[in-house]
Amino acid sequence: MQVWYPAEPAADAVSMPYKGYLNVSSGDPSLQDFIEALNTFLFETACQESMGQRWADLAADDAKTFETLLHTPSACYSDAPPIKSPFPALVYHQGLGGSLVDNPTLLEFLASYGYVVATSTFQPDHGLFFGVDSNTNRSIKDMACLINALCQQYAVDPTRLGLLGHSYGASAVLGCAAEAQANIRAVVSLDSTREWDAECEPLYKDIAERLSQAISSMPPLIIFSMAKPTVRFNHYDALTYADRYYIAVKHLAHNDFVTPGPTATTLLAQKPDEQDQLIRATSKVICESILAFFDAYLKGDEPHQHYLENALQTLNQNLQALSIQVCQAEPKPLSAKHWLDVFLSQGAATGCEQITQAATAVAPETLMKVGRALEERGLYEEALLLYQTLNQQFPDFSSAYEAAGDIYHYQLKDSAKARTAYQAALETLPRDATLSAEQKAYRQNYLTEDIAALM
Repeated sequence: MQVWYPAEPAADAVSMPYKGYLNVSSGDPSLQDFIEALNTFLFETACQESMGQRWADLAADDAKTFETLLHTPSACYSDAPPIKSPFPALVYHQGLGGSLVDNPTLLEFLASYGYVVATSTFQPDHGLFFGVDSNTNRSIKDMACLINALCQQYAVDPTRLGLLGHSYGASAVLGCAAEAQANIRAVVSLDSTREWDAECEPLYKDIAERLSQAISSMPPLIIFSMAKPTVRFNHYDALTYADRYYIAVKHLAHNDFVTPGPTATTLLAQKPDEQDQLIRATSKVICESILAFFDAYLKGDEPHQHYLENALQTLNQNLQALSIQVCQAEPKPLSAKHWLDVFLSQGAATGCEQITQAATAVAPETLMKVGRALEERGLYEEALLLYQTLNQQFPDFSSAYEAAGDIYHYQLKDSAKARTAYQAALETLPRDATLSAEQKAYRQNYLTEDIAALM
């Protein structure tokens, strides 16, 4: 793992040159072959991404240009004493084929503003090469490993964790955040390609499935994409309980979202000076926008959304490179445990009154779990009052009518009221959007039989 952290370098310390990123070291003799292979990969990848060719293929002038890059000072001081403070922690995941030295400018920048940031090689299991592949399960485990290492070895606050990634790595961090135990509070996606390249969707099928199962638990997201005619953010619209910021970015190509992109543009003089400056200025705005996002959700107080929206608009004011769409999170439904505690500690009447007041933020399926828990405790009158409240607030929800009928039928032995409740459930079935056609057909059969038996 490679880690950036807020530090206090000595007064006479010299910042690390860029080539320091390409020289991983270890005092363990058994790792020397591994280290040598890794450093070769890092060097060749940096050369390929910055200069467009492998080192052996560079012309003399290009080799001299790359040497200049290698000796350029970074913002880092190698092994500097860290500042002792519980900083928020971030994990970065690069894209397919990417290396440790994928986005050092951004990660240096975030560390300099009070974050401990880590990345790794995310090496494939077979170990035949170092470039990242698309094994989402392994990426998620590797990120969990990095988070655990940060919590053990650095002064980080384990309650303030964020993820960020580029290309495939942008989707990998979303998959990690979707894990129930991840405890991630903010996620940055840098041009995952899902937003503009429909052909990539099969690659991200696993991510889509993970997101669909984590609708109620996803943290705030900021999704950056290249500005293209086909750009679309609907992949994330179902995540209604998370603040979402969709940003289409002008002037940047896919690899301009990471350090080698703008670097290559400048080193190779591929574009006119004006366009080179525009790419670099836009990259700067992206870095500052990411910092503002993490500051809002990992350091800030309420209201996050308004603070961040204003910050983004201010950063974009002069450059006008960002097209910003903000989707504010809907209130999350309160949990079944919450409502059960209310019913048990404050009484059924108070619980039903609170449900009535908060009907728009209540999921009837959640309240059915509360009703079943009350029945298991023998509190049938309380459960019946809950089901009656559900009938009033959600008249098309057939399960509450049926549950009330069961209490009248089997517990209170009131056949007339049981028949009336079952009949209401049967009449409601066609309008019940919580059931599939198969479930409706099944319930229709046994409700009809129950009604006939009570005649």
